[in-house]
Amino acid sequence: MISLSPRLQMVADLVRGKQPLADIGTDHAYLPAYLLLTGKIPSAIAADLRKGPLQNAEETVKKYGLYDKVTLVLSDGFQNLASFDCKEFVLAGMGGNLMADLLSAAPWLQNPDIHLVLQPQSHQEDLREYLYQNGFTILKEQLCREGTHLYLAMEAEYTGAVTDASPLSCYLGTLADSEDPLKKEYFSRVLDRLDKRREGLLSCADTAEECDFLSTLMIAIKERTGL
Repeated sequence: MISLSPRLQMVADLVRGKQPLADIGTDHAYLPAYLLLTGKIPSAIAADLRKGPLQNAEETVKKYGLYDKVTLVLSDGFQNLASFDCKEFVLAGMGGNLMADLLSAAPWLQNPDIHLVLQPQSHQEDLREYLYQNGFTILKEQLCREGTHLYLAMEAEYTGAVTDASPLSCYLGTLADSEDPLKKEYFSRVLDRLDKRREGLLSCADTAEECDFLSTLMIAIKERTGL
């Protein structure tokens, strides 16, 4: 049996199951293989932009005898997946800004029957902004610890409802109202990142306005999260 890292296990737990799944940026295809071996999904598409990762995925498929259940697809994001009958999609292990670009390039995902599991490695605020502005609802956000890193994953679906995409909303997401035990540490790290960005701008000319914006944003995050 495949043993997943805490990050991928968190993603696996958010998959609804009982329907075909497409894993975008699959690399070794550990996630779809695990979900198939545990019986959570009936079949999977393992998609990646490069041939190397797809060869790794093929080795995993071969090792666990999943040839009849996994389709390997060379695809730039969702580009070559529209024709497949799939309503469950995982996008994990890349920056939130890249995820937003990939989602934007696939307008057919704006379908209420489609369920997205997203695990941005960075720039979570950019991904939330895209979702909020384009009619997607974030159903849940959660965190896990892996080594010294905190990882975030979220569930989203298209509802057509445009949500407030203010900077504060995009940095807080739904996590601020959750009971996640790691959320204060997560927001503390967000504040550290914003503070470093502000300090880096202090010595530059014509950045006073952005520095003031960052200071105001940090104050608002602290007030909202109790930090």
